[in-house]
Amino acid sequence: QHISSAGAVAPGWPPNDLPLCTAPRDQWDGAICADGAGGMYAAWEDYRTLFSAQVYMIRIGSDGQRVAGWPQSGLLVSTRPGYQLDPRVVPDGVGGVYLAWMNYTGTYRVYAQHLTGSGLPAPGWPVDGAPLAPDTPGDQQAPDMVADGLGGAIVTWYDGRNRSSGYDIYAQKISPDTPVPVAMALLSAEASPGRAVLTWFAADRLARSATVYRRSASSEWLTLATVSSEGTGRITYEDRSVESGGRYAYRLGYRDGEGEAFSAETWLDIPSGYRLALEGLRPNPAQGRPVVSFMLPSAERATLELIDVTGRRVAAREVGSLGAGSHLLELSDGARVPAGLYWLRLIQGGRVLTARGVVAR
Repeated sequence: QHISSAGAVAPGWPPNDLPLCTAPRDQWDGAICADGAGGMYAAWEDYRTLFSAQVYMIRIGSDGQRVAGWPQSGLLVSTRPGYQLDPRVVPDGVGGVYLAWMNYTGTYRVYAQHLTGSGLPAPGWPVDGAPLAPDTPGDQQAPDMVADGLGGAIVTWYDGRNRSSGYDIYAQKISPDTPVPVAMALLSAEASPGRAVLTWFAADRLARSATVYRRSASSEWLTLATVSSEGTGRITYEDRSVESGGRYAYRLGYRDGEGEAFSAETWLDIPSGYRLALEGLRPNPAQGRPVVSFMLPSAERATLELIDVTGRRVAAREVGSLGAGSHLLELSDGARVPAGLYWLRLIQGGRVLTARGVVAR
């Protein structure tokens, strides 16, 4: 069912709920995600074939109707032999969807697939999905996944390759065109006038060191510095040699066997000046005392407000005195905010920006 923000059944949806699949026998372990266009993807274990479990999925539009091209009783995701169990789904950010599931043929293996919005495998992906760790011994079970915010996804599972000492948790990053192991992944990249700050995560958190490289559209790669994770796994580099209004690419080089491997390059546009911007809660969902990320172009009087779903202003701060630049501010001034959905509002010079955030329990 689709319930609107007003608490009513959304237009086009049947009042007594929408059956996603009415095929014979059982359908279990449903998983859903938004499709980015007001609709949804749903996947499930399906036992319509006797003595077999297979993963099926369907796409439903914002009007409560099955999207054209998707089979009435769901799309069979993989024809691989064995039992396909425990599906998980996340959007790819461009209308498609990533799936992960475990396949049992005497040993559990985690598979993934990337489908376009029409239900076809995305370019580079095999028809029946791809195994994420095909050559390791032991079982891989209980997959889970999240979108990475960059068009890909990250899958986790518990892994029995070292079963004599217990199960371990493993993860793999999936790119839009194929699943790939990533030794160095970008966590964040921020730019302000005359400054760029980038943070990566090293898979080998205890030993990984790397070289930071930078180039522009008209220059070759320039070596900036050698940095280390210092046992945390996070590698952060601040570059204050950039020109305002410029555009730069960054990457890390690190030892991989006998040679040097490189992370994916990341482009940053360095703003000429600060602007009014409201990023929202960081993190989102927040825990009890919400911290807000925002930017001010000047020291002109500005107000930052937290508003609940009834329209009541829960907290407000005058923030113009912080001056031009990027800011992080604990809006509740030390008090805990009840769990729920909230709106943030930033007002300066007649301009109003809003963002939505969630405070978790």
